[in-house]
Amino acid sequence: MTENTLLSILKEKINIYKTLPYFSLIEKTKETKPVVFENGIFGNPDFYQGEIIFAIDDKKTGDIRIIGEIDDGGKNKIYHNVIISQNGEVVSEG
Repeated sequence: MTENTLLSILKEKINIYKTLPYFSLIEKTKETKPVVFENGIFGNPDFYQGEIIFAIDDKKTGDIRIIGEIDDGGKNKIYHNVIISQNGEVVSEG
């Protein structure tokens, strides 16, 4: 699977959480296990697996960072993160 395909999948997964209310994201930061997702069977061309975690990025501003990782079980591993402010605005993404 290409890095661009993996990045597109990861962004799609993260976008689900970007639309949540701030208080829901705060609750996610309290969870001790990541959100885990996968597709296909390891070794097949459509296989991928990934995780998403949530963390307080800045205690002063209350910004929350959503961090995602995805890989194809081989050499391709992609990371992507988004910082969300208390008013739900995307402060940073990349």
